[in-house]
Amino acid sequence: MVSDKLLSEEVLTAIINRYKLSGEEITSAFLSHIATKNYEVTRIARMKKGGITTSFKKITSIAVAGTFDPFHIGHEALIKAAFKHKKSDNVLVGVMSDEYVKRTKNRFATPYRKRVAAVRRYCETIANGKPFKISKISTTFGHILIISEIKYIVLSTEGDYNEWLSIVNESRDTPVIPIIVPVVSDEKAERISSTNIRNGYITRYGKYPR
Repeated sequence: MVSDKLLSEEVLTAIINRYKLSGEEITSAFLSHIATKNYEVTRIARMKKGGITTSFKKITSIAVAGTFDPFHIGHEALIKAAFKHKKSDNVLVGVMSDEYVKRTKNRFATPYRKRVAAVRRYCETIANGKPFKISKISTTFGHILIISEIKYIVLSTEGDYNEWLSIVNESRDTPVIPIIVPVVSDEKAERISSTNIRNGYITRYGKYPR
């Protein structure tokens, strides 16, 4: 179920100021909250109408997100960690929208549908029956503030997520547990960079052109 907990004024102000969120982003988050909650209410009402009284196990999700542009073996390591996580029931993969990439990275991204297609192909090869869902991320926090089923999130050692995670956990009823995955290196033992791949310096497998 989705938490009904509202963000405190202090936390909301910190989020807006730190990440320079627009009114559109804030509205989007609350609309997502309402849509998800309405879905749950409708589902429960239909079950009751059909005379279904069986109890349900609480679903635990693990999330992983990124721009995935271009999709490379470092991204594969993050997604693989999510699917191999034994304490979660399903995987939620967030892919940044074209607009979000342009706004935050000041560049144009490979079209969203193509990035999603690459992510989906990889997920299907390693899922081994574990359910997964790919969704569009258009804000700094995605859906993690409003979907309480997300108990774990895969993060890379590449970045410092302490402040981000602190805001997330301050805003939720239950904290999100980070699953840390080491950065994948190329054949010269340097961090694989999407920028270098886009510029043709290395392949998506971390190999240097001969």
